[in-house]
Amino acid sequence: MLKLATSVAPTATTTKTDRLRVVCGANTQELEGMLGYTVREVRNNLREVMNIGDDHTVILVNGKQLADEGVFLDGNEELEFKKPAGQKG
Repeated sequence: MLKLATSVAPTATTTKTDRLRVVCGANTQELEGMLGYTVREVRNNLREVMNIGDDHTVILVNGKQLADEGVFLDGNEELEFKKPAGQKG
């Protein structure tokens, strides 16, 4: 089960944490306990909560597009699910 992060405070130095920011359209969640999860597992766990549809085929991790949902998340990352350009809704 995924755990929501209570708060995210900026730090002076960048350290690796198990926090993950997930974005899908207007929905955003800050999660913790994500080390070792794949993108596919996050999608499946948050599908209904964040309205992540099968049409959200563009996947970005820290702004870089992924081709494979089997990629493991490493912490301190932003995962974004998007619809391809030109699709409404």
